[in-house]
Amino acid sequence: MSTASSKSGSSLKHGIPPPSLRWQSWPLSREPVVAVFVTAGLLLAWIVVQSITGQTHLAFLTTLAVAISVWRFLIPVSFQLSPKGVDQRFLGRQKRIPWKSISRYEVCPGGVLLLPHGDRCAMQIFKGLYIAWEGRREEILNQMQYYLGEPSAK
Repeated sequence: MSTASSKSGSSLKHGIPPPSLRWQSWPLSREPVVAVFVTAGLLLAWIVVQSITGQTHLAFLTTLAVAISVWRFLIPVSFQLSPKGVDQRFLGRQKRIPWKSISRYEVCPGGVLLLPHGDRCAMQIFKGLYIAWEGRREEILNQMQYYLGEPSAK
């Protein structure tokens, strides 16, 4: 993974900002083989807990907990990158993360991880936002570089 440095001095470069970028991310619809495995995993969780405990409510709660942990896979999420920041929309809710609230980002093989703090604490990833490329790698990286700075070595 390469890492982008935190913003130094002015957070925005001079010049024309890249155009706003909007898209929908829904891995369930674009990866049918993985969708089958996720569905099978949920069903397996139900069966195992039901057979071990004999308690339908525990099987339901376990399956619900697993489903919540993979919610980004199951529910379509819309993203927009604009001069105001990163907008995330799902289930009728919107969350905006202003660019100034993002300290750094990490480029991963399948997307980019936006992080709120500059330190390298392992638990920090739980406070970050992962955005899958969805075929827009260069456009997303252009936005990151414009608003957050150029990538730097680890």
